[in-house]
Amino acid sequence: MVTKKLLSIQVASEYTGFATATFYFWINRRKIEHVKISRRVFIRKETLDELIEDSTVKPRSVK
Repeated sequence: MVTKKLLSIQVASEYTGFATATFYFWINRRKIEHVKISRRVFIRKETLDELIEDSTVKPRSVK
């Protein structure tokens, strides 16, 4: 279980299952919020959780 609030690209990749290249692409295109401290880039865990929640397809109700 990840308990840190800021995740490196590598840890974010392990957490979500997306490739690190995908995160670098999204960051380069500014498609995902990120935190840049000096040369290091981090992504908030909450941002990843929101990404997963917003991308989740809900089942249809069966009548």
